Amino acid sequence: MDQAINHIDWDSILKVHESFRLGVGMSNIVIPGLRKKEFDSGITIKDLKSELRCIVRYMIDNDIPHFHYSNWIISWSSDLWDNGDLDIEFGIDDIDGDPDDEMIGYDFEIEFRPKLEIIYCLQRIKLFGECNTDWEEEPVIPEMSDEEKLEVMLKKALESENYEQASKIRDLIKIRNKKSGRDK
Repeated sequence: MDQAINHIDWDSILKVHESFRLGVGMSNIVIPGLRKKEFDSGITIKDLKSELRCIVRYMIDNDIPHFHYSNWIISWSSDLWDNGDLDIEFGIDDIDGDPDDEMIGYDFEIEFRPKLEIIYCLQRIKLFGECNTDWEEEPVIPEMSDEEKLEVMLKKALESENYEQASKIRDLIKIRNKKSGRDK
């Protein structure tokens, strides 16, 4: 774990946190040992590393293979999940009709090595869709202007009580209105 954590470009991640005024431990998921720290308290690389260590430790302790926390996307696989002691036997009789070509009872073992993948992602979008097998009756979605799309996004953010996202969308609308001269 420490080897992976030490190979991360922490200076860049700290710059992102400074640019967007992000704290650590700010997700709604409670992880033991992870203390929340607002950006205004002075975020350091040590704080960022501590956040990531707590997340990875939590995943390993709870056998969680994939986890999303704040800006981190982490995947962990180990032979504990993959049943690393996998023996496969081949028994092939009489290849090409020649009894001397027999390969019976060759055993081999497949090794699984633990793998830790850590992704720092400032923004991600996850889409879920339905598969419609009746292609001819698919509804036609009318084209919307950027302003209409922003209004729909704002409405959805408010309905889901995601006020931080709603605030950002509202700021975008204000900026677009100011640029187009519609700001009152």
